[in-house]
Amino acid sequence: MDNVWSIHYPYRNIPHSHAIWKYEAKCLLNTSALGLQPEAVDIRGDYDRIYLKFKQDHLALLFGLCVSRSAFPERDGRVTTPLHYGIRFWTGAYSLKEYEPTLSGRKAVMLLPQHDYDSFSAGKKSEEEKLAMYMKNAAGDAKGDGYDPSEIIICCTGGEELYGILAGFVLAERGYIIFPEYDFGVTNNFLPIRGVPDLVAVKLGDFQNRLMREGLIRYGGWLHEIELSAFLGGLHGGTTDKRATFDELSVYVEVEDTAPEGSGGYDQLERYAPSGYFDAGMLVCPRREYDLTPRPGDESLVYGQRRRDDFLLMTWDAQGMMHGRYAASKTFELGKKAELLSLCRRMIAGSIRKVRNVSDMESW
Repeated sequence: MDNVWSIHYPYRNIPHSHAIWKYEAKCLLNTSALGLQPEAVDIRGDYDRIYLKFKQDHLALLFGLCVSRSAFPERDGRVTTPLHYGIRFWTGAYSLKEYEPTLSGRKAVMLLPQHDYDSFSAGKKSEEEKLAMYMKNAAGDAKGDGYDPSEIIICCTGGEELYGILAGFVLAERGYIIFPEYDFGVTNNFLPIRGVPDLVAVKLGDFQNRLMREGLIRYGGWLHEIELSAFLGGLHGGTTDKRATFDELSVYVEVEDTAPEGSGGYDQLERYAPSGYFDAGMLVCPRREYDLTPRPGDESLVYGQRRRDDFLLMTWDAQGMMHGRYAASKTFELGKKAELLSLCRRMIAGSIRKVRNVSDMESW
């Protein structure tokens, strides 16, 4: 028997629908790592539009910069879209600091379902023009709902992208620095890894401890959070908490948006495991497992050369509540992992240097 949740998954093999969106929204609202203000969640219609306020304003920016279909409306009616943090930023071609006027004052996220955009008709307009039209209409809806469009970020998301974002926030809260696929893809030019995981999550030892002391991250964080914090003067105030010290660890993450596709996710995890660059692999997939307790000796769980229990797991049950296995052990080749972590440090250093004059980063 595979698992109860995947067998009874009600939306199998059908297009993304509003029913799926309502479930995804519940998963999001039950993910405490986002730092939402539960009392400030404003749901309009039948989950047609959701307004999210966060305990700290910068968390809205972090979320918005993760979403590929996002928009930042201005007071004069212009809409900057999209402003998606990716390779063009951390390689130095662009800097978030250049967009400071656009980013400032954003206090909430207007969340829209992916299928709403997919069904939006823009005639023979290009994809870029369609997105601009859609976001301009959404800004009008926000104003009609009583929100100042210049104080919100419009985010249209769902499916695999949404679950990947939720996973990133959870792992950041657990002390990992998060590199999404669109950032990490360039590493194929430097490391002989076949393919690119959906997320790479690392802990960077003394280097990460220094990032915390500088106030650039709280414990863990997103790559774009570090750049954002660098030019805003530190979002977290710095910490000398001795408990907040980190070893060096690397985890690769595969994200699937339906339980049946989780088996394909395990195939991907199997493929990356022999590379030697990672300590552990993680599957992120809703409704994937019924019993999260490892059962040593149960051969029915054997999958390929590696037991499914050997992989980390993040999942949501039928009510949208999160469950997971997070304990990563150090098992793979130290030399290769050191090469990977060194590259991660260089990527972070490049992001910081763009917006802050730090002359002694080599000593970190």
